Amino acid sequence: MGVRGVVVRIVTVSACCLSLFGCKDRAGEKAKAEAAEARIALSKVRAELNRANGRIAELNEELQAVAQSRDELDLQVGQLIEQRDKALTLAQNSKAVTEKLMAHSSEQSRSTADFEAQIRQLNITIEQHKTTIAQQQAYIEELQKVILEFQPGEQPQQQDDGAEPMEPQPAEPEEPEEPEEPAEE
Repeated sequence: MGVRGVVVRIVTVSACCLSLFGCKDRAGEKAKAEAAEARIALSKVRAELNRANGRIAELNEELQAVAQSRDELDLQVGQLIEQRDKALTLAQNSKAVTEKLMAHSSEQSRSTADFEAQIRQLNITIEQHKTTIAQQQAYIEELQKVILEFQPGEQPQQQDDGAEPMEPQPAEPEEPEEPEEPAEE
């Protein structure tokens, strides 16, 4: 039974009591007892109403706290979304830079391999030139010995076998070898 029902009952009982006030004592006592019960019930209803109002006030405070927490969480969610978007943009930019660097690195590797092949070829050419220079140096030394043997005004000595003196022949340079192409990685 609601508060309104209790109040209606009390009013009804009070009206009955007043109308019966002039009746017999027994009926008056009964009405007084009912009126006392109604007062007790009314005080109980008022106490319950006060407790309910207190509970409503507590719930309103909790509701305000929840609403404030919700607003703070909405703000945090907005900030997190903004941070996520910035991180996503940064990650995409980093990926693009990484891909660019990887392409550059690959190009550098190819260039390095080409340079290493050229260096090998140059080393082979240098070794061939060193060999040629050594051969020519030996030929020059032989020529100098021959020149020293023939002083101006002296005739070369004839060999006993009737053969002409042997002239040193210039050394023929060797053909440079083609370097092997390095295996591409």
